[in-house]
Amino acid sequence: MSEVGERAKEYYIYKARGVKYGNIDKRNSAMTAVAEMLGVSDQIAPSYSVKVNVNGQEMNGTFMAYAQGEDLLNVTEDSPLFHEVDGGSMENPDFLRATADLQALDYICGNADRHKLNQFYRLDGSKPPKIVGLQGIDNDLSFCIETKKSSFPIDLDTMGFVTESTARKLMTMTLETLTPLLRGYGLGKAEAQAACDRLTAIQERIVEGMMYYADKDIDTFEKGHLKVVKDEDLSKVSLYGSLSELGNNPFHRMQDILSYSANNITNREYTEYWDSFKDLKPSGDQPLSCHAKCPGGPAAGKGIHDPPVREPAGAAGCQACCRSQKAQTGL
Repeated sequence: MSEVGERAKEYYIYKARGVKYGNIDKRNSAMTAVAEMLGVSDQIAPSYSVKVNVNGQEMNGTFMAYAQGEDLLNVTEDSPLFHEVDGGSMENPDFLRATADLQALDYICGNADRHKLNQFYRLDGSKPPKIVGLQGIDNDLSFCIETKKSSFPIDLDTMGFVTESTARKLMTMTLETLTPLLRGYGLGKAEAQAACDRLTAIQERIVEGMMYYADKDIDTFEKGHLKVVKDEDLSKVSLYGSLSELGNNPFHRMQDILSYSANNITNREYTEYWDSFKDLKPSGDQPLSCHAKCPGGPAAGKGIHDPPVREPAGAAGCQACCRSQKAQTGL
């Protein structure tokens, strides 16, 4: 990725969400610690802060274990994820459990950058294969402070459900245990407080949801209410029912991976997307143009990506996020 691409990413993604740029190792390690506290450590590739000696100089860094599963950025025509996965591949309890647990973890940790490219997919050996597990990667944008709906991908109103085992862990977590844990990883007071606020909010929703859904069907999900689903009831939940109709939640967004893998988007194209920021030349009060491929971009003289879409920008992606705004970067 070019230096300009890095600076564009820093401005549009980090600053927009109140994340301190350059504190990546601590955020990844802190998220691993929270995952262990919740009993869902298998939902992310674990990261640990380490000190390494480079040419006699001690430096801080992050050790991240290899993620397990298939990677959409590097999917090939030989991969089952490319040519065998179908609409029924996600209709199974293991997938629903993994998605719900990762969603709950991302919410507590304020991870503003979870999407289909920032997670690996574990397939079983059936024909067609089932997606039976997820493992999140790239938790650089965890513990953000700004969690308004416009900039945060997880909304309690549309979260759908949490598994019973994770709900029990969430209810036993306290502010007195979470705060020192996060502060111990070097996160700031505001970041720790934001995580505590999210913990309180989801605990309140769990209590309210248990009462609200007490006399409703297992496969009924309504916006504004968070359900607790027992492990033995996951087989009765449909990904394509009222759960995905709630709106913008991981269960709804997951269905995009079928068309995405079919397009065989590669890591090279992703890198080229970010490198394309070198063509942007803002000056004075002139709007910063979007990606060169965007129909609302340079040719039309309007719009920017805020934040940039994490894929080669086609008409649909650009039209969803482009808007006029004065350039405020130092690019």
